[in-house]
Amino acid sequence: MEKTDFRKENNFEYEFKEKGNYLVRTYIKKQKNQKKWSIVTNISYDENDKTWKDISPEYPYLNMIYNGQSYEKISNNTYKFKIDYNYSLNSSVKWYIYRNGMYYSVAEIKNNNEFEYTFNEPGNYAVLYYLKTQEKDNEFWNFPLIEIQ
Repeated sequence: MEKTDFRKENNFEYEFKEKGNYLVRTYIKKQKNQKKWSIVTNISYDENDKTWKDISPEYPYLNMIYNGQSYEKISNNTYKFKIDYNYSLNSSVKWYIYRNGMYYSVAEIKNNNEFEYTFNEPGNYAVLYYLKTQEKDNEFWNFPLIEIQ
């Protein structure tokens, strides 16, 4: 893996030492050096045409697309939580459960957008999640409070 310095110009040239298939990540920063966006492109050398080609359309979700979330009560104290997102590579979700405002439980699930949980004690529960991708397109969200009697 190679890194370049940040530049103010919006164009960039790079000479690959070997022909092959590469993922290229571009960061766009704000004035105060905060990373704002990360764009991933997949390029490959075409032996027939002797040119480099952008093959990103063959992998439509190299950059995660977050579409929202939903949840449903599936039995007395059991709920199913779902995150709606599109991503072609590996991802994980860390699910955090808080009871009455205090940390209660955590679970991490890889490459799955659903989480089922049974609340065993009365209280007000907050369910939060941290969605992580290997390209660092991360999202942190929460669901509405759930009251268990």
